[in-house]
Amino acid sequence: IMNYPYGGETARWDEHSARAINTEGGRAPATGMFVRETWPESVRFAAVEDGDDGAPAGGVEVSLHPVRWYSEAVDVESVLTLVTDSEGSAVVDMTKNNPFLGPLEERTRHPWGIAVPNFLVYFSCE
Repeated sequence: IMNYPYGGETARWDEHSARAINTEGGRAPATGMFVRETWPESVRFAAVEDGDDGAPAGGVEVSLHPVRWYSEAVDVESVLTLVTDSEGSAVVDMTKNNPFLGPLEERTRHPWGIAVPNFLVYFSCE
C-alpha cells in the first residue's frame, strides 16, 4: 500500500512506517501492538567522509540520545553507542537491542508500549 506513495521514489516512507501501514492493510489499528510488531530487524547508520567523494568513514562513534515522552529535551546520556566499521556502517539488531523499548516498567506507562519515542543520533570522530 505505502511502499511508494504518490507513484515514485521522491516521497518514500521510512521502512517502519511502510511496514506498519502495510500490516494494517488500510484498517485503523486496534492497539499499539502494530507499532512494536513492525520494527525492521535491523537499523543501519552510515557515516561518510566530508567532501565530494563521500567515501565511507570507519571508526565513527554513533550514539543514540533519547528524547523521552513529553520531555521536550534530549538526554545527555546515550542509551546506545556504536562504532562504524571500515565500510562506514553501524548496525543495531532490533530483535535483540531495540532502544525504543526500554525497561518494561517504562513501556507500560507510555503510548504504544514504547519507552522512548525519539532519539537524537550523534556522530562523532577525531
